[in-house]
Amino acid sequence: MDLLSEMGIKVLRISIAWSRIFPKGDESKPNQKGLEFYLKLFKELKRRKIKTIVTLCHYEMPLHLALKYNGFNNKKVVKYFLNYAKVVLKYFNKYIDYLVAFNEINSLLHIPFCNGGIYKNQEDLNILYQATHNMLYAYAKVKEIIKNNYNQIQVGSMVLAMPFYTKSAKVEDQILKMEKEWQNLYFTDVLARGVYPKYLDNYFLKII
Repeated sequence: MDLLSEMGIKVLRISIAWSRIFPKGDESKPNQKGLEFYLKLFKELKRRKIKTIVTLCHYEMPLHLALKYNGFNNKKVVKYFLNYAKVVLKYFNKYIDYLVAFNEINSLLHIPFCNGGIYKNQEDLNILYQATHNMLYAYAKVKEIIKNNYNQIQVGSMVLAMPFYTKSAKVEDQILKMEKEWQNLYFTDVLARGVYPKYLDNYFLKII
């Protein structure tokens, strides 16, 4: 911490480990030792006047939720995530300056187990897009909780940059590039505008 301060660092990004607060993910009460660990960390940063960017879910869903519920494909996991988010905000809201609910939320389509806890049927697009919908819904609910209770916290989002390049100038390759880019762009549309873009209608009819 002293080194960060000496370097003139003004803002530090921190990812809270969900499993440190709720080891299995679906417990009713949080792990007090986990809360104490982060409280000490936040207090040290506050003492040094270092602001925080806090990420709630950064590729570390409790394994139990992946194995038992198949991660965010199951709406029960949304409930458990929101419970976790509420606990984090209750205990640490005065130490959080900026909050990101999910790290690189769109990466679920590329690394489904790592990002969304999808343990079974990782190639099934119905499962993947249901999971992304559930994560986007969870993001919206976290934003709502903060707006209604902790509006001093600024909420942001993060997507994985995944540029696509065409193999040739052929029309079919250009269309494929456009469709691949939709996989990323629709996340930013939903996160920023709160609605699914129209271009997804035909895309979903084609792939699912």
